Amino acid sequence: MKKTNLLLSIVALGAMWMILWGCSDVSDEAGTESPHPDGWMNPASGNFHGALVSLDSLQGSSCASCHGVDQSSGTSGQSCFDCHHAADWADPEIHGYTVISTGGIADACAECHRSEVNSEAIWSCWDCHRAFPHADSLGVEGHQDLLSEAGYQVWLCQPCHGEDYSGGVTEASCLECHQNSPEACNTCHGDYSGDAQQMTSWAPPLDLANNTATDSIGVGVHSSHANPASLVSPWVGGPYSCNECHALPLAVNSAGHLDDQPPQAEVVFGWIATDRNAVYPVWDGENGTCTNAYCHGNFTLGNPDNSIPDWTDSGGSQLVCGSCHLLPPPLPHIQNGDCHLCHGNVVGPDNLTILAPENHANGDVN
Repeated sequence: MKKTNLLLSIVALGAMWMILWGCSDVSDEAGTESPHPDGWMNPASGNFHGALVSLDSLQGSSCASCHGVDQSSGTSGQSCFDCHHAADWADPEIHGYTVISTGGIADACAECHRSEVNSEAIWSCWDCHRAFPHADSLGVEGHQDLLSEAGYQVWLCQPCHGEDYSGGVTEASCLECHQNSPEACNTCHGDYSGDAQQMTSWAPPLDLANNTATDSIGVGVHSSHANPASLVSPWVGGPYSCNECHALPLAVNSAGHLDDQPPQAEVVFGWIATDRNAVYPVWDGENGTCTNAYCHGNFTLGNPDNSIPDWTDSGGSQLVCGSCHLLPPPLPHIQNGDCHLCHGNVVGPDNLTILAPENHANGDVN
């Protein structure tokens, strides 16, 4: 019995020695006794480990016996992560930042992810990046859809296209089309074909939903305020700066510009609309009306019956002479309807034609 136990002990020790000897050879860089076949580390080989692991129903768990449960070393002393990315690598904020900070796709990824050079490569960047962040060719509608989905936060393009949008790691310049930067106001609303430096190009139509009709609240009577010279109807005042009705952002990502989703202009009335802070207009976004604005009758001798204009009414009834003030205004105004006798630098002899719109409804008596 003792001889039998001794024999079993010798066999067990021999087996343990064989296991340790085998495992030590797994980490042997020469690989002379490696359990892996030739070509294990060569992506072009049919024995490439990536191909075999990807076919493993356990998705690499069979590697744990030598490389450890977390594949960080194990008995082999060889960590899979010496070459492979960590488990959270798919998070765009992790691998995207790394790719950009190390010089871009060509330098950072090509060693392993060279699908265009080596058809045997297992993982291609384009498995994900064919559609994200976007396809190779977006077209005009594609750009609009992408910006809309991103809440019009155009600065999200900078990590790939460069801080100045001139190409960045993609080498695809946004400035080929957006000559004044994609951050120009008329990229998202207004007249895209117009001068991006001019306010008349910023105001809708178009609005963010591609509407052009004035009965859309995003369009309304923007033109009557910001670009009245473009209208067929009589030009009675303005043009008015955007900040007469809402905040004019200094930059596309300024607070109050794109804070709401979907974005909506935050109405903050300006110097003329408030008659130098003498009155306090109120915007009703649900009904599309503003109340108590100076420019529509809320002033001394004005017409209070016109103090709730409809933002989407472009018919002109809210602008005709006598709508904001009576003809003539009530006492103590002189009861003479021949306006041009006193206001000849503003109104013509017919008492209807506004000769100098910039001097009419401007907060001053001219």
